Amino acid sequence: MYRMNWSRTIHAAALGGLVAVGAAASAQQPGMGKYQQLYTQGSVETVVGAVQSVYLDTPPGVRTQAVYLSVKTDAESLRVQLGPESFVQKLSTKIDKGDRIEVTGAKITVGGNTILLAARIKKGAETIVFRNSSGVPVWSGQ
Repeated sequence: MYRMNWSRTIHAAALGGLVAVGAAASAQQPGMGKYQQLYTQGSVETVVGAVQSVYLDTPPGVRTQAVYLSVKTDAESLRVQLGPESFVQKLSTKIDKGDRIEVTGAKITVGGNTILLAARIKKGAETIVFRNSSGVPVWSGQ
């Protein structure tokens, strides 16, 4: 009888631990690595500028390449992260060197480098959405 109660106690403790781990995992938004979790409403801004270059790079702590833009505004040159190469390739609207765009996103600092995580880009009459207002990437399925 003692063993059975002790066994139930262990199972209950294990189940409680799994519930706690599950709750902690679900507290993080899907598709949001620590890199994207830097996206905050207080860091959101909108800039207008010309695309100087379009290139691929691998963000810190991520295994897949992302598409970046170098954008020259009246005030500065910015590095803008769009999203994974596989997602950006599927977009119907393409962004090329020389395009004049409006970018809304969160300006973050990673490894001493400032990056604008694009939430939305307007090119002419077209708008491309990359993240929702909370910073959750649209490619994450949310």
